Amino acid sequence: MNVSPGSFERQFRRLLDECAPVVRSDRATALGLADLFRFTFEPGDQARTLLHALQNMLLGETIRHARANTVFYAGPDYADGSERQLFRAPDLTCWPVLNRQTIIDNFNDFMSASATFSSACHTSGATGPSLSIYKSTEELSFLWQFYQRLMKPALSGEHPRPLMLSFPNLYHGVAVRLPSHGKVFVSGVTDDLLIEDAVKVLQKTYAIPGHDSRISVLSGLSYQIEFFTHYLLEQGYDPKEFGIKSINVVGNYTPDYCKTFLTDAWDAILCERFTLTESAGGALRCFKCGHYHLDCHVVGEVVDPDDARPIEAGIGHLLLTQLYPFVQMQPLIRYVTGDLVRRIDSDCSNGLTFDFLGKSVNCISLKVDGAAHWVLFPADLYEIINTIPDIRLFENFPTVTRAHDRTVGSPPIYTQTVSEPDDGPMTIELTFELRYAPQRYADRAETLRRQIINGLRSAQTDLARFMDQGLVVLTVRFVGPGALGNAIRMKI
Repeated sequence: MNVSPGSFERQFRRLLDECAPVVRSDRATALGLADLFRFTFEPGDQARTLLHALQNMLLGETIRHARANTVFYAGPDYADGSERQLFRAPDLTCWPVLNRQTIIDNFNDFMSASATFSSACHTSGATGPSLSIYKSTEELSFLWQFYQRLMKPALSGEHPRPLMLSFPNLYHGVAVRLPSHGKVFVSGVTDDLLIEDAVKVLQKTYAIPGHDSRISVLSGLSYQIEFFTHYLLEQGYDPKEFGIKSINVVGNYTPDYCKTFLTDAWDAILCERFTLTESAGGALRCFKCGHYHLDCHVVGEVVDPDDARPIEAGIGHLLLTQLYPFVQMQPLIRYVTGDLVRRIDSDCSNGLTFDFLGKSVNCISLKVDGAAHWVLFPADLYEIINTIPDIRLFENFPTVTRAHDRTVGSPPIYTQTVSEPDDGPMTIELTFELRYAPQRYADRAETLRRQIINGLRSAQTDLARFMDQGLVVLTVRFVGPGALGNAIRMKI
């Protein structure tokens, strides 16, 4: 049935007005919001209108909750002075941008007086000071009910549900427990006992009513899955024989070369998830357009690096706002994630669509006529060097003594320095540690140097143009094993 835009807006305004008192109550309805958000997954203007309405309504609840229950947001900077139009994309520019250091410096002032502490997690601190994130009993209960309801249509079929093997991430504290559409088995790859246990879990046949008889989904950090895949091949197993249908990877940047390795080895589809500790939601890479789509219950912005102005397309810093009641203990409004992204216009999703380019601190730009022009993104560099086996890798799995090569999946060892003198060109120096002495294989080293430089010049940046104009000098150096000592691991 076709519904006119005006009639559609009137109907949904009435529906949202009915929902608002429920959301404001102490028993926010996770079930009702899940049903409403599910409609926003559909393409078209009506679903987009509903998404904007839901986000704007919850933004109002978020700022009211934060101002009433936290010291930090009670000040004048967070007065709800915005004139939000319910059915248009949220406008958050009336509130300041929030960075990690501000939260650390005022940590206790961000805690809600109305929430009950349940658990804590923390960022890795690889690109800045580590930040603790507190979770409340109330929000964890809400998230469980919300996702359980959201998955209800997928669980209503008669087909057997899957069995999944998960390698949990223990580097960020207590994980948020969420429902699954199947049964989850847990193992690991960090020592001999765990990795052999993981193999046994894959080999076993199970008799769980309503479920598959074998593990069909594998999930974990991308480098864990890559190492486990290599381990199986090294030990003489054929991963295809385990019958895995889907591989779900999170954390780190997964280059195309690694994706091809995993999908070919397992003969399975690869699902990539963009996540961060500070957010109650993330983004999923779309199979159709190839870009990341942000979860609809998180409000995302991409802002200009120079003036923090929201942009509709182009390159900028990613900002996320956590909506109440998905986050209750530690509200984060317009939080700078530390990621540089390219905002994409896509018809595949009504939410924010983007490409990940790298951690902002590792991205290199040159200011020309007062504007930032990007010359190097870590994601581009990682795509290139991931195909070069000559570069030494950190050993992420030193305790897996049964593996002959414990470096597979580990990050490359290299350093990046930038100098920008007042009277000369910007100089970028990349130094890579090779598995051998580069002077012994000078021709090979020169081939690698050209491969890296040419690859970076062909990326979607201004590097080639600026190099040709003499504004940027790119130097690629190679050193032998151990020459970089305790070089900091570059987080992509």
